[in-house]
Parts: sequence; structure tokens; C-alpha cells
Amino acid sequence: MQKIGLFGLGTGLDLYFSLVPKFELAKVSFIVDNSANIEKERTYENIPIICIEQLERYDFDCIIITSRHFIQIYNQLILNGVPGEQIKVFPILINF
Repeated sequence: MQKIGLFGLGTGLDLYFSLVPKFELAKVSFIVDNSANIEKERTYENIPIICIEQLERYDFDCIIITSRHFIQIYNQLILNGVPGEQIKVFPILINF
């Protein structure tokens, strides 16, 4: 099964969870957010929320950006060693 990470909390994440089929949601193993507090464990729909510094601890096939700040987040992921071909943008956000 493909392992997916999401990046971004907020409206885009809520849209993702309301529009994506449950069998696809089952592939989500973590959510990255820049406001994640490392010292306090947080979850969304029982999925751990992590900061970008914790990303190297997780195995994933792709990261889907669920934030309207997708250009900045894409660049941030590239700078943190994520290959561009593993980064996708939740399509509904492109016209947001």
C-alpha cells in the first residue's frame, strides 16, 4: 500500500478529508505542519501531526500539499531533501 504524507492544517486539509475516498485516506500516515509543536503530541483524525524536522523519521511515497501556500511549502520540502517527484498539490487548491 502506498504511504502518503500530507502537509498543511486548515481548510485545505478539511477539504481533503471530506472529498477523498476513505480507502485513500487510509494511506495517510502523517501530517506535516509548520506550526506543529514538537513537545506536544497532536493528531488529526488519529493521524500524527509532525514538524518538518521530524519528516526524516517517516517512510513515504509522496507528500500531498493541502495548503494554499503550496509554492512556499514545495520549496521548503525540496530544501529538506524531498525529491520533487514525490511532492504533489491537492488539485482543488490550485484555483483557491
